[in-house]
Amino acid sequence: MVSQDERSNHYVQENGIGANLSKVIGELETHLSSIANHLLSSDSKDVDILHLKSVLNSFTPEEEHTKRVCTLLGIVKHEAKIRPLLNGQFLANFNLAIGRIGQIISAFKTCNTYILPNGEIEHYYTQSEMDYLDISNKDNCFHAERDYLLQIESEAEVIAQYSELVNQIKHAVPTVEIEIRKHLKFEIFEWIHRVQTGIARKEINNTDDLTRNNKINYALYGQILNLEDLVINEDRTFRCRIRVKSMLDETQPVIEFNQMTNAHSFSM
Repeated sequence: MVSQDERSNHYVQENGIGANLSKVIGELETHLSSIANHLLSSDSKDVDILHLKSVLNSFTPEEEHTKRVCTLLGIVKHEAKIRPLLNGQFLANFNLAIGRIGQIISAFKTCNTYILPNGEIEHYYTQSEMDYLDISNKDNCFHAERDYLLQIESEAEVIAQYSELVNQIKHAVPTVEIEIRKHLKFEIFEWIHRVQTGIARKEINNTDDLTRNNKINYALYGQILNLEDLVINEDRTFRCRIRVKSMLDETQPVIEFNQMTNAHSFSM
């Protein structure tokens, strides 16, 4: 456990935060409970605060941990709206909690354990409307985000739209060189073989047939390539031209194939 790791405990001790990480986390939990109770007694009419209060008020005493987690999420998302509602010791506890959150995250990093500051991965999604305190339909949200990401043409656009998440990933994941063309070659040839088979069986007679055929699955492969041209002759010979998307290869190589293309002669 991170809280028992010498590296995290050394961090909190060296920075004068506490005796050990477990104690620091325990103190944060106490402050979160205090902040939650004070929020529940506030008379704010702000719609975001009212929503947070409604969720906090729904928890039973046995769900105190979940209540604290929701309070933490509320602080992260609506710090500017919560701060004016607090004063005196409650405001002091709030400021301390804000500082402790960052310090705890840093302590975890010393053990190569990275926490998403905004909560769950879904809190970083851009394509789904969701309640940050009650995330549902995670599978649908994931597929919507994945499909959106795969159609983005440039790395710069991905970084611009997911800057916080990208920064987290850069710290958490070591740089690994991947021979992307090697893997693309096998994926694309598998698709080429499906096209060859479909045309030979007369299941594909034109571009529309190719893009709609379930066996070809152009909806999936269209995330890595674009179909640029397809000519099918009466004797079922054909020629086809595709282009790899720039997100996977900046040079966007063009690949031409026909009924004679095979795994041994195919190259990118």
